Amino acid sequence: MSWLNNGAAIDLSDLDSRFYLVGSGSLRVQSARALDAGAYTCRAHNRLDSADHSTQLHVLTPPRVTLPGGPVVTARARGDVTLRCEARGRPPPSVAWLKDGDPLTPNNHDIALVDGSSLRIQGVLRVDAGMFQCVASSPAGQAVAALRLRVLPPDDGLELERDNGTAVSAPRGLRAVIVKHRFVTLSWEPPAQAEGDLTGYAVVYRVKGSERERVSRGVAGRHEMNVASLQPNTTYLFSVRAYTDQHTSPPSDTIEVRTSEEEITHGPPVGLRGEALGPHALRLAWSPPVAAPPPTKYSIQYTEVDSGREQFQWVEADASATSISSTVSGLRAASAYLLRVAAAGGAAAELRLRTPSDAPAAPPANVTVVATSATSILVRWEAPPARTHRGPLTGYKVRYRAAAPESGPAPAPGPGGPRRKADSLTTPADQRRAELRGLDTATTYQIRVCAINANGSGPFSEWVSASTQRHELDESRVPPQPPPLTTRAGRDWISVWWGEEVGGVVVRGYVLGWGLGVPDDAARDLPAHLHSHVIRGLESNAEYVISLRASNSRGLGPAVYATVRTRAPADDDAEPDDEDDDDDDEVDEPPPLIPPVGVKVIMLSGTTAVVYWTDPTLPKGQTATDGRRYVVRWSSAGGRARTFNATDLNCMLDELRPFTQYEFAVKLIKGGRESAWSMLVSNTTLEAAPGSPPRELRPAPAPPPASPARAVDLTWQPPAKPNGLITGMYEICYRL
Repeated sequence: MSWLNNGAAIDLSDLDSRFYLVGSGSLRVQSARALDAGAYTCRAHNRLDSADHSTQLHVLTPPRVTLPGGPVVTARARGDVTLRCEARGRPPPSVAWLKDGDPLTPNNHDIALVDGSSLRIQGVLRVDAGMFQCVASSPAGQAVAALRLRVLPPDDGLELERDNGTAVSAPRGLRAVIVKHRFVTLSWEPPAQAEGDLTGYAVVYRVKGSERERVSRGVAGRHEMNVASLQPNTTYLFSVRAYTDQHTSPPSDTIEVRTSEEEITHGPPVGLRGEALGPHALRLAWSPPVAAPPPTKYSIQYTEVDSGREQFQWVEADASATSISSTVSGLRAASAYLLRVAAAGGAAAELRLRTPSDAPAAPPANVTVVATSATSILVRWEAPPARTHRGPLTGYKVRYRAAAPESGPAPAPGPGGPRRKADSLTTPADQRRAELRGLDTATTYQIRVCAINANGSGPFSEWVSASTQRHELDESRVPPQPPPLTTRAGRDWISVWWGEEVGGVVVRGYVLGWGLGVPDDAARDLPAHLHSHVIRGLESNAEYVISLRASNSRGLGPAVYATVRTRAPADDDAEPDDEDDDDDDEVDEPPPLIPPVGVKVIMLSGTTAVVYWTDPTLPKGQTATDGRRYVVRWSSAGGRARTFNATDLNCMLDELRPFTQYEFAVKLIKGGRESAWSMLVSNTTLEAAPGSPPRELRPAPAPPPASPARAVDLTWQPPAKPNGLITGMYEICYRL
């Protein structure tokens, strides 16, 4: 009987180990630690077979709290600050904040939890200064870390000589030209009076009923501003001030704006449910949202909880259907998934499911066997592809049997007559070799291997054969010289291989050496079953001396040598086959990100546009806190494409050409990956005053019946930059 932890054998003979057997084979873990958590397998085995039983150990660890920002954090009044707190533990702890000993209640407007543990304060007040405590709690205990917040005076320029209406008057006509659920676009007229040049504007805003003011600044030449990162269905108060190098104007008239509800065309699907169809597929079913008309297209976003891998697929549906179903395939076995189903442009319904585990789907690869003595055979193999494990592997099972003689009568049935059943040897999952001992001398054995997990055994590999030696090999002396070397050279590599040893002496391994003009400048130890190797990283068009020695417990034997010249750089050569390199498991390419949807463009003027969109990977009402950003691309017909980086779900673009049609697209970038571009959206900028005068003005004598002495005929071409449709009205100015 033996015990395994996550597929690796536990050494129960170690006197300093915290693992030991009690009773008839039970395992006791003394002073359990977090690293001890995982799957434990009890394995009973004999020569014929083995049997496993697995269980899961969960180790609770008390919470631990760290403050990345240190014990003192400084912020400016009217600014924003995030008090960083990282909490760890098993199970993951919940986090609460205290201010000067009193609980803080986030309101998702001015004070909110981000990333589940950090505290964000928008519109810092002087009264916010004090002691904050981050408290992490779980069933395993509680941990607290404290920091002090220092609030400095604001540095937004509004502390200059203010309310001096004679120096700089207040901006006029403040109004909201665009009101959406996440942003508001404001417009105003410049002050009627200003001593000196204006250097900019500052929009001051706050949630109605709150004292926490925030400031957004803009340049003097722009009389519009896009105020982003607002909350849906919330009332805000806005005012604007102008400022110069010395003065700040009084605030404009305050306007009250209520953001709209989150823009969704449908509610969440009704009755979302799911079931596992196997270790790699889940089936989902739901009913259409309550609101009419019913949607005809749904999106399914599914995220692997452990790795965070996000994938999605679209589902077409009949508008008259009362129930819709779809299968999500290509999933990992024994993995938890978070699934979100939403009608196109609508709210999502969430469901958490887990794919079941199953027996491995593929056999081990590259099974090789070699006789090591008259009574033993060494078996080696490689793990099956990771995607076929269908759960953590707990070991490998080696089946072997003596092959039937090639000639001679078959054994008679009956007691002692039938051929003996295949024997079995089971290894831990981290061991990919096994030595079969106690075999018959000069006998051919058939061997195959399968992988094991908690659900059973996978398919066996094909039978491979090896024969034990007729006599025990001698190890009282060093091995003889290996057979002659065969080589093949490339530009920067040399491939070497050799035959089997003959001489009746045990060989435990080889030492391959090489060097420029001399042997053994570099060397590599190779196992006894390998008879080839590729030497890489060599100089081109250079002569190398290669040596090979066999070794055993008595030492190194005599060497065999070969001299090889690598090819010149201009020579074309194919890459060699790495016969001795292990094949790595295939690494799945990360799936592409879901592109933004619902891109819309509103033109504010002939040179300014506001672009906004929806990120389907963000739940309703949630802002991005994972470092994602967006790239907005726009171009006119035949023009060069330009881009703008945004961290919010909207942006304002300037320096457009009046009365010009543009195409806009948005893509998401997150964690080094990026989505495809969204669907293109077109819009035309507004008209503006002509940007150039009429061209080619030419006077000519007036034709009859007008008198040439009293009339003149004028002709001209339209402006080169009309910035709109010419209405046909031109103003002609003339003088003596």
